[in-house]
Order: sequence, then structure tokens, then C-alpha cells
Amino acid sequence: MIKIIGFLVFFAPHFFLNAQVLNQYSLEEKPKLLVDGFSYPDFNDGSRYASFSLRYLLTNTTEIGVFGNHYRNMIAERFQIRLQVKQYLNKNAFLIGGYEQEWDLRNQNIGTPNNRPLQSIFYGMGYDVKPGLSLEAMIQNPINNPGFSPLGLDKPSSSFRLNSKFKF
Repeated sequence: MIKIIGFLVFFAPHFFLNAQVLNQYSLEEKPKLLVDGFSYPDFNDGSRYASFSLRYLLTNTTEIGVFGNHYRNMIAERFQIRLQVKQYLNKNAFLIGGYEQEWDLRNQNIGTPNNRPLQSIFYGMGYDVKPGLSLEAMIQNPINNPGFSPLGLDKPSSSFRLNSKFKF
């Protein structure tokens, strides 16, 4: 009996400690390639929203990524591709910048896609508030005028974007 109690006292804390630290990553142990995406189901009015991201960690502080969004509602259907570089300044603050193209798939409801995408550059900064929650502020500048605008704007012009991301 004393041998069993001694075995449990010696080995049991070791088992419990290991079970509590599994799946905790330091910055050096993050995966190099991160793939993410989601989609809402089609609704009765034909509305849809879907996105994907493909991110690659070059170093512990530098990340490159490709992001895509497709959305459709009663008045528009658009597809966006964004190429982005993210550079961390410290553990939480980062700079972002890149290039984006947006296609008008309905071309002002005439039924054929506009073959000239809206091209823009963007730059800004962000902050990781806590794991799963980040805020980004950026300026987006169009570099051409294909005859359509991002939704909510009268014509392609510089805009300020404030993004938040919450993952759970």
C-alpha cells in the first residue's frame, strides 16, 4: 500500500502538469502556413458572403498573405483579392500594406462581368488587443478608374477603413 501511495505522489503531479500545457505555442512555434476561410449559406434573396485567407510567416515578425472575398446581394456582386504584408513592431502592434483588386461581377446589372478590376494600394497599422481580437486602421487609395466604385462610395476615391477581427 505504501508503494502505491508513493508511486501516485511521485508520478501523478507529473501527468496533471503535462495535460495542462498541451497546445500552448510560443511565437517561435507558430505554424508557417495558416489557411482560413468561411462562408455564410445562400439566403432566399440570393445574398452570399464568403472569404478565405492564406498567410505565410516569413519570420517571427513578418507575414505575407493572400486574402479573397466574394459577396453578393440584391444590388451588387463583387470579388476582391488582396496581397498583404504585415510587419510586427512589437508583440501586439503591426504595420500593414499591400495591393488589392476588386471585380464587379454584375457590371451595373447588365449581366456580364466588368473585365477591368478596381485596383488599389492600402497601408495602415493594427493592434492585437488579445488572442482572437485585433483592430486595424488603414487608408486605401485607388490607382485606376474602371467605371465602378467600391460599395458606399460615389466614385473611386481614397477611403479610411477601420477593421476589427474577432475569432472564437
